Amino acid sequence: MSWGCIRREKDVTKVQTGEPDSDLGSNEILLSLDKTVAIIDGSGVLADPAGINREELIRLAKPRVPVGHFDKSKLGKDGYLVCVEDHDVNLPSGELVIDGTDFRNAAHLRFKADSFVTCGGREYGCAVDSEGKPHFKYIDEGANLFITEQARLYVEKRKVILFKDSSTNKGGVTSSSLDVLAGLALSTEEYTELMIFSNGKPTAFYEVYVTDVQVKICEMQRCGGAKTRTVISDELLNGLQAKLEGSNI
Repeated sequence: MSWGCIRREKDVTKVQTGEPDSDLGSNEILLSLDKTVAIIDGSGVLADPAGINREELIRLAKPRVPVGHFDKSKLGKDGYLVCVEDHDVNLPSGELVIDGTDFRNAAHLRFKADSFVTCGGREYGCAVDSEGKPHFKYIDEGANLFITEQARLYVEKRKVILFKDSSTNKGGVTSSSLDVLAGLALSTEEYTELMIFSNGKPTAFYEVYVTDVQVKICEMQRCGGAKTRTVISDELLNGLQAKLEGSNI
């Protein structure tokens, strides 16, 4: 997410769902420079109000390892890691976590930050039942179906800037679709020969296919969003004016 003139990205706080061992989660870590204060994934909850050590996050993201493997010695004095298998864990605040899984399941509702980026998580993790004052100024919904439609409308009415799933992860959707296409178009023998790594190395066909997918994603990006906000605003106003002129008002 680009923050431009709002402030320097490294000063923007962020809460992320989705583990470093997923494509979305790992890329979010590797491509961002913000101050991540919490990551919630399948293995547990990693949090540090001073900002989670980025070098350690990168160490997990490159080989795609979940936060349960985070080196606790890299946490600040108020930081903590609670894994789903943990029980009766005392947080630095003095709070007692009885069950790690229950704590993980509701953790996205306890943190506050400038932004909330969903790169995974339980379906409909945020619904209108979770009412209250918004904890985030911006929500970038990278994971499909994380927030219900009613909850999206609810938080937007409270001045939260929300980027809906269908608008934020088109590159990932395109990549996944073309991956599925390869599986459908090739026979089992062809797929095994052409798409499966051998001794940890990709085949020549796989490398060419990945390059073609990247080209397609860039091509689609250039085709979309060509209009500036100014032009869009002018078109809306002109359309409204035309409707008014054609009405009996």
